[in-house]
Amino acid sequence: MNTYQRCLTKGSLYALAFWILASARLACAGEAEVAFDVPAGNLAESLQEVSRQAGVEILISIRIPETQSSLALEGEYSVDEAFRLLLGDSPWKAVAASGGSAFAIVEREEDLVADDEGEARVSNPEERKRGMDRFFRGLASTFSGKRGLWNAGGKAGSADDASVFLLSPFEVLADQDRGYEAVNTLSGTRLNSAVKDLGNTLSILTPQFWEDTAMTSVNEMILYTPGSERADTQRDRGNADLLFWGDTTIFRGIHTENIMRNQFRSNMPSDTYNAERFEFSRGPNAVLFGINRAPAGLVNRTTQDASLSNSGELKVRADDNGSWRYSANFNRMVLENRLGVRLAVLNDRHNSWIEQGYQDQDRYYLALNYKVNERLSLKVRYEDMEWERAAVDPTLAKDHVSAWVRAGRPAVDVSAEDDDVEFPEGVAGLSALNEYGYVNDGSGRMVNLRNFAAGDETLLLSGDIASVEEGMLPLELNHSGAFGSQVFDGDNFQFVAQYRVKPGLDLEYAANSEYMLYDFIAADESEVYVDANATLDDGVTPNPYFGDLFSLAEFNYRLKQDRYLRAHRLSASFSHDFGGSEDFSFLGRHKGALVLERNTDEFYWDVLRLINVTPPDGVEANDQDRTARVITYIDPLAKQFSGPVSALGFQDILNAVPGNDYQWLNGVVGGNSANRTEIDSLLFVWQGHLFDGRLIPTMGWRKDRIDQYDTAPLEVPRATAREQGYLYRPEVSGISPETANKGVVVEVIRDKGAFDYLSLFYNQADSFSASNFGRTPENRNNPPRLGETEDFGMRFGLGKGSLSGVFTVFEMQSKNELLESGLVTKTLLGDLFGMIGRHELNDIPAVNDTQDLVSEGWEFQLTANLLRGWRMMLAVDHFRTYDSNVAPNLRRLIADYGDQFIVDPDRIVPDQGTKTAGEIYEEMMNSLNLRLAQAGGFKNNERGNKATLLSTYEFRDGPLAGFSVGGSVVWRDKPSTGFPYREDAELGWVPDIENPFLGKELLNLNLHAAYKRRVFADRCDWKVQLNITNLGDEEPFAIRHSAAELNPRVPILQSMSKGNPQVVFLTNTLTF
Repeated sequence: MNTYQRCLTKGSLYALAFWILASARLACAGEAEVAFDVPAGNLAESLQEVSRQAGVEILISIRIPETQSSLALEGEYSVDEAFRLLLGDSPWKAVAASGGSAFAIVEREEDLVADDEGEARVSNPEERKRGMDRFFRGLASTFSGKRGLWNAGGKAGSADDASVFLLSPFEVLADQDRGYEAVNTLSGTRLNSAVKDLGNTLSILTPQFWEDTAMTSVNEMILYTPGSERADTQRDRGNADLLFWGDTTIFRGIHTENIMRNQFRSNMPSDTYNAERFEFSRGPNAVLFGINRAPAGLVNRTTQDASLSNSGELKVRADDNGSWRYSANFNRMVLENRLGVRLAVLNDRHNSWIEQGYQDQDRYYLALNYKVNERLSLKVRYEDMEWERAAVDPTLAKDHVSAWVRAGRPAVDVSAEDDDVEFPEGVAGLSALNEYGYVNDGSGRMVNLRNFAAGDETLLLSGDIASVEEGMLPLELNHSGAFGSQVFDGDNFQFVAQYRVKPGLDLEYAANSEYMLYDFIAADESEVYVDANATLDDGVTPNPYFGDLFSLAEFNYRLKQDRYLRAHRLSASFSHDFGGSEDFSFLGRHKGALVLERNTDEFYWDVLRLINVTPPDGVEANDQDRTARVITYIDPLAKQFSGPVSALGFQDILNAVPGNDYQWLNGVVGGNSANRTEIDSLLFVWQGHLFDGRLIPTMGWRKDRIDQYDTAPLEVPRATAREQGYLYRPEVSGISPETANKGVVVEVIRDKGAFDYLSLFYNQADSFSASNFGRTPENRNNPPRLGETEDFGMRFGLGKGSLSGVFTVFEMQSKNELLESGLVTKTLLGDLFGMIGRHELNDIPAVNDTQDLVSEGWEFQLTANLLRGWRMMLAVDHFRTYDSNVAPNLRRLIADYGDQFIVDPDRIVPDQGTKTAGEIYEEMMNSLNLRLAQAGGFKNNERGNKATLLSTYEFRDGPLAGFSVGGSVVWRDKPSTGFPYREDAELGWVPDIENPFLGKELLNLNLHAAYKRRVFADRCDWKVQLNITNLGDEEPFAIRHSAAELNPRVPILQSMSKGNPQVVFLTNTLTF
């Protein structure tokens, strides 16, 4: 979308917002100012008169005695308030359906009361069940084409006398959700299905969950789902997960970016401001959601559709880090019972507790819902977003200070003209070339990095560098400022048409079109140095920064991606009930879906460097380009820097130096990536309810045809990814993988004693992922990922819907999963290839390798509405992840090129200081051997046990009515953080994987309290809520340990999380 189109779209949204606000009469007033004049008399007739005067539909599916009278109703009230006053203390109540466009009069649900033993029970559960049955029948008439549809003891017309809009089997309404419990989903069969009838494992989070916890994204919510974790709690040091991903998720030990939007793949980061629910599905689900994602699991977020009602919400949130979040959500019925419009907007300014970190986003969401007639409905959804984030490092930096301190803080006296510099112990240069860097203090001073004396690294047996000691820098200060930046900018459009051919046969056409710009600037900022120069470059002037800490930013990596996702889907659903057949009634009910789908993914990735096109004399090339390297000094006590520290502003800072002309340009030898994947899919899913619903089998089958296009050869230096284009890849195209799943649920107990039901289930599914992130070291696509899982366990419900739970045992396999890049860096491997003249292998966007993973364990989750106003959610899990077939590509390359790398082992390798080819090769092999030795053992920092509990109690009566209190606790056990070492006669130092170092347990406590009341003459609901997260602070914790050769059994900190301090949120919400 170009700038003109973006401005036009935003202008239209602003105009629509103004219209909605005006029509709502300043939010609260419009919804309330319905003038009623209903005389006292027969209650059934009074209800009919309220329906007529309010212009809403009503279904009275109960018999109201003719003797039942009502008081007069005069004045201006909201519709629900009018019904509440009219019904008074009668045995009935009005229940709004589909956002308030219709109301069903049902019997009041009996509250849970205590019996003589103090146990919770339902008084008269059969009456409660009959009342809910009537409610669902009323729900079917929600979209009736006639006003005043009602039935009071047979006095008026029935639903058969009017055109009735029935709920499509391709959608789920959240009206049936209770507290933290969702009872229906599309994530099992692509059709509206009861969660208890499914064998696959999923967790559904409702709006009540994120309202109580004040959470806004998947990154926050995932901690409360079993078998799931945030990726940045397990990865090594640095800000990569925060920088390169919007949603960072790990399912059953495997990192994934599987975020869906209304069952379509999406690259747009999640948020709750326009969300209806979040569904976390664990294990391969290719049968349901396609083949182009990781097999570990996925998150499907459902956005809000427009409803045929008038409603709105205004919300303001602030925290004690100075963050502010404003959101508004308005819905209006434009054409009576036909057309609804929803507009939601978000302005979020989030400040990280780590200084220099922030996340700003602006979003706009528009939804239309048009009921053409009783058979056809049309929906449109559109969202536009702009997101900017400074991705600070949540870990402690690499240590280039302690070795200098241990060596006695030596001062080195060299000048820029010195050709051969020998640094004393504890000191090292910053570059092997005569490269020049800039001192970021406004002086424009340049220094020769080859002769620049800085503290040496503290090298560990793992091949990595030790972390700085806690306390060297304030935890709340990011040592490199905002050198890592992330920009998301894009939009998503969806269209849905649903048509009911006849009862039992429905059609749906759905389309998705999304564009997202990913723009990442990744400066090399994970290290902290100390300035050991006694003088400036002239060798005479005393160095004012001697002994000061600094960071070194290298702006030679900017990943700019244009991501396009387009999809068309045609679905047909069918259902049949044998219940009317005397001979075949045991076959019960059946439903299924047949789906045809085409997905087209198109990515253009440019790898840019900040290059000085008019460099000063004497500045040598760095990887064939003259890039910028910037020294920024740090004052830990004042928490200040010697100059600006924003990656987005560094180009202007560098160009302020006379003679400089820095530009973001593509590399000389390429490194870009242009990809297009076309997938045509056929899907069939069937579910049966046999033997009165006691046996529920589910089966799915999917076949896909894949056509793959990959990056064309680079013909013009510095060409963009679009200019370079892509070519058809016959070797990986035309393949037609088939995936399938099968499951069964057996209901063992039904309505017996305390049990509503107890079922046993089994589910098996597999998956195929056509693409894999990153490239192999020889610049090829990584191989497709293959997954398979088996889940079996038990589901149960207790207390007439008061409590439901599921226990799952699983085993999951995933082949060709990405291997963490820390195995062998691009620098090491690339420089070795460059040394032997294979420069085409020395500059690629991402070097990755693969591994096979097996994850096994169990999960338990429970949701409960135990008493009136009390809701609870509990989750416990245990799993372990094992790996095998580690780094097959690297091992093959070493076999092919290893001899060439060390033909001259004493040769100095460019860009590696004084390191020789033999030393670099040995370092690479040590890294590989270390990783291979860990195969099949403990996975670093995987916390195999987790328990979460969330509970809230609302006071409904008495002096505390309107108040609610609650809290949550999250416990995670000790992880393996690394290994001691032992000396092997052939391999040298190898990790002792049988005796890992262990980290510490994590315990997070969170509290929330709220007060809610009616305001503006009882026309609006106002709620103020206080949330305290990480009560008492989450202390820093180790992510990685290693050891040094001097004492290989003693742990040394390699990477450490800064933890998370306590944060206080205050939220004000006005609902009307």
